[in-house]
Amino acid sequence: MTMGASGTVHARRIERARELLTVPDRAEPLCAGSPDQVFVTRIQDIRWLTGFTGSNAVMILGKTDAVFLTDGRYRTQATVEVSEARVLIAETDLLQDAAELFKKAILIQSDHLTLAQRKRLGELAPDTRFIEKENLLSQFRATKDAAEVALVQEALSISEKTITACLENIKSGITERELAAEIDYQHTRFGSEGPAFDTIVAFGARSALPHARPGNVRLLSGDVVLIDCGCTRGGYCSDITRTFLYGTDKAEVRDVYAVVLEALNAAVAEARSGIRAAELDAAARAVIESAGYADFFVHSLGHGVGLEIHEMPKINKLSNQILPENAIITVEPGIYLPDRFGIRIEEMVLLTSDGGQRLNDSPTKFTLL
Repeated sequence: MTMGASGTVHARRIERARELLTVPDRAEPLCAGSPDQVFVTRIQDIRWLTGFTGSNAVMILGKTDAVFLTDGRYRTQATVEVSEARVLIAETDLLQDAAELFKKAILIQSDHLTLAQRKRLGELAPDTRFIEKENLLSQFRATKDAAEVALVQEALSISEKTITACLENIKSGITERELAAEIDYQHTRFGSEGPAFDTIVAFGARSALPHARPGNVRLLSGDVVLIDCGCTRGGYCSDITRTFLYGTDKAEVRDVYAVVLEALNAAVAEARSGIRAAELDAAARAVIESAGYADFFVHSLGHGVGLEIHEMPKINKLSNQILPENAIITVEPGIYLPDRFGIRIEEMVLLTSDGGQRLNDSPTKFTLL
């Protein structure tokens, strides 16, 4: 059964994924020729390939066929959502039914299968040679089409409206947890399908913790307020960080904010497809280092975003990845002064050969609430 001839977006994605079957696996010197199949187990990859929005499925891609397996809960849903693969409902469990369809050599997602699942595959298909690969479909998913960009922009617009709506709730005495709950509510009110990740709200000295979990700390005048949030739309994620100063103005906070904003703008100005990820990280890091805060920028500059909040490419000082055309990335420099305060500003950027296109509309200027 030949699939993928209709020209739909999912048919085209399946054809792209089949490129993995056309090149011999040069990392495996004992591998004679190309693999026969690709075994896809990561649910986000399956959604990208087929449009399936359920939580349990696997796929087997061959050179001329595509088989989608799920369980009985999704019988009707799979029939509606999956049009470019043959849909099978597992009689036993997904791994066992899939193994019966394996051919001689098959690519598997070694960074997604558990050790127990990998061992079981070997037991179920002892005559199949398994070729283990990490980030199997990441190279394809990193490049976004127009519809994917539009969904990310919709999600980002919801997050920006949410932050604006929540500013009026930022008053003395509110707790981090209460503000985080308000952000989650406003996301839903503006049309989010759900959070892209756990909302981060941090006040005062806790803003120096890059991934602080909201607690019962109450807001005081003179506190920095750091908000990092995101939501989903059509399965695609947004990611935005804004940092404010509440009540009493502080020159040091303004000064550090100015450095972080300069680093952000320097990186966005440098952003484009075709450069190494480390070069982009360096553009922001150089600004922070020259201001004397090198030891206080403690994380990577950013990451790809799509169906998952963290996708390829990775934007850090050690990454030699070449940034692909039409990838959507975050640019989020930060300075974190322990026991005092932290500043982070985060934008989402679409990479093109002509430069980086900011997807955000909300301002990044320093704001005293």
